[in-house]
Amino acid sequence: MARFLALFALVVLVPAAGAQETSKDAGFDLPVDELILDNGMKVLTVERPMSPRVFCALYWKVGSVYERPGITGLAHFFEHMMFKGTDIIGTTDPKADRELNAKIETVMGKIRELKLRGLEALRKGQPLSELARKSVQTIRAEDEAGWVKLNAEYDEFIKQQKKISVGEHLSRLFQDNGGTGLNASTSYDWTRYFIDLPANKVELFFWLESDRFLAPVFREFYPERENVKEERRLRVDSVATGPISEAFDAQFWMSHPYQWPVIGWMSDIDQYTYSDAQKYYETHYVPENATAIFVGGCKKEDVRALAQP
Repeated sequence: MARFLALFALVVLVPAAGAQETSKDAGFDLPVDELILDNGMKVLTVERPMSPRVFCALYWKVGSVYERPGITGLAHFFEHMMFKGTDIIGTTDPKADRELNAKIETVMGKIRELKLRGLEALRKGQPLSELARKSVQTIRAEDEAGWVKLNAEYDEFIKQQKKISVGEHLSRLFQDNGGTGLNASTSYDWTRYFIDLPANKVELFFWLESDRFLAPVFREFYPERENVKEERRLRVDSVATGPISEAFDAQFWMSHPYQWPVIGWMSDIDQYTYSDAQKYYETHYVPENATAIFVGGCKKEDVRALAQP
């Protein structure tokens, strides 16, 4: 037995010593040029002269941990909204677009009141609208006519907005200039937006990204909210282990923001407002939370010059 233990100790200790020795010099060199702007934003560049393309990304220190009960999933929803454009991108008539957004918000505020009254009626066992139930909505029976009217107004405003909207405008601008892989993703601690571009199109990335992050317009807010609800149904509610995994995380991370899912609770998604998104944007999408990354056939001097005001 003693002989076996000695042999075991030898087998364990010898590789450990070797690993410790080699870890001093892994032979890996990543020459990263780091620039921190006066506003706190960080710019990282890795030159790869042989590459004809550049991977461009914006990482934001914005994730689901920066939410609270009532607006869970808002970081992920906001990621969707950042592809809707600005006054320059995504619409042919920015003035009319702003006016329609205001009208839509007013109507949805009234619908939200009916929803809240419906939830209270459900709690008290009062009669509910069967028509609304078919649309997965909880509305009091006596509010059904008002709910139908408000929905008709909402649908008309959305129809008008679609006539002046330019769908996938940002994506098409990038694609027309050789961009591929435009996408974004949200995690607990960060949100990232990225694309692969020809080396001579990095300036386009600076222009388009600065425009959409400095002055985003949350158009198609409520239709996109429905899309996110459907995404949740697809990824969580319709998956056998989805609800179980969420219940486990809610218990395991009881005293930590990891307790709610990145995509958010359905009850919270259904209640997002335009003002919720605007406040979240103003609070978290600030320069000191941003890191721009460029890897490929670009020169650090050029990136620095583009990044400077």
